[in-house]
Amino acid sequence: MKKLLFLGLLALFSSEVISQTIAQIRNSPLSSIVTVRGVVVNGPELGGIRYLQDGTAGISIYGSNISSIQRGDSVVATGTLTSYNNLLEITPVSSFTVLNSNNPITVTAIQTSQIAEALEGELVRIDSCQFNTPGGTFSGNTNYQMSKNGQSFTIRIGNNNPLVGSVIPAGVVNLQSVLSQFCGSPASGCTTGYQLLPRDANDIINTANIYLTQLPALSNINPSGFTLTWATNVAGNPSFVRYGRTPQLEQGIVSASGAAAPSANLSGLQAGQIYYVKAFSVLGTDTASSPIRVYATQSAQSGPIRAYFNRDVDTSVATLEPAVYLPNDIADTLAAYIDRCQQTLDIAIYNWDGVTNQGARIVQAVNDAYARNVKVRIIFDGSTNNSSYQMLNLNIPVVASPQGANYTIMHNKFVIMDANSVDPRKSVVWTGSTNWTVTQLTTDANNVIVFQDQAIARAYTLEFNEMWGDTLPGSAAVPANAKFGSFKTDNTPHEFNVGGKRVEVYFSPSDGVNSKILNTINTANQSLEFCQMLITRSDLSSRISNVVSTAGIQPNSYGLLDDTSGTSAVNAYNLLNTALGNHFQLDQHGWILHHKYLVVDQNASASDPLVLTGSHNWSTSADTRNDENTVVVHDARLANLYHQEFVRRWAERNDPTAGLAQFSLGQGFSLFPNPAQEQAWVRFEESNPEPATLIMHDLLGQPLWKRNLYGTLKGQAIRIDGLSTGCYLITLTQGNKRISQKLFVP
Repeated sequence: MKKLLFLGLLALFSSEVISQTIAQIRNSPLSSIVTVRGVVVNGPELGGIRYLQDGTAGISIYGSNISSIQRGDSVVATGTLTSYNNLLEITPVSSFTVLNSNNPITVTAIQTSQIAEALEGELVRIDSCQFNTPGGTFSGNTNYQMSKNGQSFTIRIGNNNPLVGSVIPAGVVNLQSVLSQFCGSPASGCTTGYQLLPRDANDIINTANIYLTQLPALSNINPSGFTLTWATNVAGNPSFVRYGRTPQLEQGIVSASGAAAPSANLSGLQAGQIYYVKAFSVLGTDTASSPIRVYATQSAQSGPIRAYFNRDVDTSVATLEPAVYLPNDIADTLAAYIDRCQQTLDIAIYNWDGVTNQGARIVQAVNDAYARNVKVRIIFDGSTNNSSYQMLNLNIPVVASPQGANYTIMHNKFVIMDANSVDPRKSVVWTGSTNWTVTQLTTDANNVIVFQDQAIARAYTLEFNEMWGDTLPGSAAVPANAKFGSFKTDNTPHEFNVGGKRVEVYFSPSDGVNSKILNTINTANQSLEFCQMLITRSDLSSRISNVVSTAGIQPNSYGLLDDTSGTSAVNAYNLLNTALGNHFQLDQHGWILHHKYLVVDQNASASDPLVLTGSHNWSTSADTRNDENTVVVHDARLANLYHQEFVRRWAERNDPTAGLAQFSLGQGFSLFPNPAQEQAWVRFEESNPEPATLIMHDLLGQPLWKRNLYGTLKGQAIRIDGLSTGCYLITLTQGNKRISQKLFVP
């Protein structure tokens, strides 16, 4: 009897608690313990949050313990009423019960003017709206703008959303979404920051009879053309592309073959050139079309893709050729490239110290180029103290990136030389992680990658022109037309054929680079190595964790990280530490591990070995606000060069004194003559009496000649005989120092 009475009282109590509607609960004081009942409108596609509605209002519940709750479940949940960035939610959830499942979910049709607090947490629908920037693909953790009748609103796509990677529709759509909010200030009462959260592809309803389900994909890139293939929801007839050298698509129409998967082969084009293309598929009176996209043909001639490192490398793991270590010589190498520049020189650099010897050497090369009538343009980051300003010829047009609440940093480090030369071999792009300060050039661990390729040079020029605001070489910048940061558009080619190797090029924040990094991580089948200054994106660390565990590649995967400042960086570190264990380490040196590279499957030629590098730190700012550039090179040779660098960094990770010291500039040894004929001489400039080794490798990494040296070397000279045509690497190791130089025999 007592037991029955207790159960009756409990039922009465529960009935009284949940007799409150969600609308009433939303008016309760924060920190109240509340019990809510409603139908869940989303599942894990929005992450660890669930939104409930009951016909009077909606509210969110959040917590790791509610992951089993699915869309359509009727739920009773108890927890604490809180505000997270002005989103009213119940967290932590102390208990919940799923009463039943597969309940119908009510959708409220609204106008854009009704996006406000009263509908927060509910599933709403806005008909006849459009994306402001259609034609790309959705990225995770990214906001997009939509409009209806001239009024804009924000939708957000999270990392777990099935929409990631799908096409952003170009036409009119009906949108279903959960109405949420993210507003950090003021702490309460904020009337902005409302976001619509579509759950999957079914929430974006195309109203046209025919529409694109896959954007044009590029293949068969060659000097005279390429192939584009796209897909539509139903078969269209006819399908075709319009194309031209400008966005006016002035050069004509090419018919496509195929029905729901049309393919157009563009031929008779110019090598290494930029083309604008728009795809069409017709169904009766309806036409589906892509946005105008930019593509590039293969350059008529390309040189080898070169990589340089400013700290020592481990050539013992070389498979094709030894990596090039340039102690104190990065600036001289860049200056040598600039010295060969004949027509145009465009520079985008985050920080350039023109007072130090290294920075001044680059300044001198730029001034010399201008003096010989090279048309020079330079973009700096406006928030840094670029002392190079003081050293440059005052007639060189220079612009600093804009400052203010709408901008962060112009973080690029690229140089474009002779992009439009009649000789395609002279077109060069220099990029990588290296700023032009004394510590970045000589001490902090950095890399440089150089493309001798006209198509890539012209693509980088498009990006430069967008920030410059004008297309005329050597012209003054036009601030009224210039676009930086989030104001830029995706207006460059992304796929290239460089000497038979696939190369991808992306710019931030317009190109959704974070999603490209995620995709690149996904390609790992056998090994993965990353060397990063900073990781604050949990989706990247989670993706590495998942790939390493599911692909079974953990024994061959390693990671190095320099900076764990801030909560996001610590969270990323913890995820990686759990996934990789003792294969993941923080760098312990006083200098900065400034790299931003990823190496995938470097020793698996059948598994698409590649390198991803550039200026882009693995952070949200880099992806959504900064001006950055990223390259992905699908090449076993280049992957192994970066592997040689990584192996050396890994070996010295826990010992601040480890690593080969650098000879000071002008010391070590000199080669003469260089280029040589059948013999060359090595003259020593270092006076340290320690034993030394001199060794010569060919560019495949094979040792050809070795000499052990003793006693004071300074002033001595050693002859190398029997040289044949080729390029050789001469390396001197003495104590804890190493230096290498190239010897050319034409």
